[in-house]
Amino acid sequence: MLVHQGIPASLPLRRYFAARSTDELPRAWLLAAPGVAVIAALLLSYVVWPPRAAKLLGVDIANACARGSSGPDFIWPKGARLFAPPDIGIAALGSPEELDVVAVPFHTSAKGIERVLRFFDPATSDPTQLLDQTKATHVAVCRVEETALQPVEARFPLASRLATGKAPEWLTECPVAGPLRIYRYPA
Repeated sequence: MLVHQGIPASLPLRRYFAARSTDELPRAWLLAAPGVAVIAALLLSYVVWPPRAAKLLGVDIANACARGSSGPDFIWPKGARLFAPPDIGIAALGSPEELDVVAVPFHTSAKGIERVLRFFDPATSDPTQLLDQTKATHVAVCRVEETALQPVEARFPLASRLATGKAPEWLTECPVAGPLRIYRYPA
């Protein structure tokens, strides 16, 4: 349409395009039509196929810390190898205590993240194997009120029990303040 205006005047190709084109600019609605069509198609697809809600995982329960405006005050046991959801793990790295962390939210920690996800997955028959594989000494989860977990407690029994302070016999709760529950695992 307006291709000839970008071609140098000395080239014969410009004369070819100029003969086939009028010098009128297209109307504004004609210029906007392709963009409007794309936006309408996207909106229609969103209405027809709305996005699905994210599937809840056991690790989501363990990672449900309530965060205040200044951030949570994490208190960690000394000399621990921490097995926790990645968001708790990354916060633990800022601890003044020397601490090893199994999972942090980086691609280099993919194996640790996968183990944490499997630990909180109700399909895992023996979660202690994952603790043994990582040589974890402590498990950390967010402290959650029991009433908040009643709708999902049956689907995620281990994560719910740990978040509410009802640890299995192979874990011992450490007395710590703050938004976390930290359990000792006899590695």
